[in-house]
Amino acid sequence: GGGVFKKRLHQNRERAIILAKGGSNWFYTFLYAKQDMSNINSQELAGFRELAKHYAFLTKAQLTAMINTKELTEICYDCKN
Repeated sequence: GGGVFKKRLHQNRERAIILAKGGSNWFYTFLYAKQDMSNINSQELAGFRELAKHYAFLTKAQLTAMINTKELTEICYDCKN
């Protein structure tokens, strides 16, 4: 909850922590192997929730600037570029 989601990857062997912004932007924030770590702890979850709140208020211009400065990397599923 709180904009933080766990996604199973690669035949259920890996996990991704994803932060969501209103269904339009998804931020893959933390990737880990299930064999190395079963779950994130409560402190990590609280930190991810704070980060999700921060991302929720970013404007399109701010996101574009962060991508241009390589602060974020855009992974686009259906891009024409």
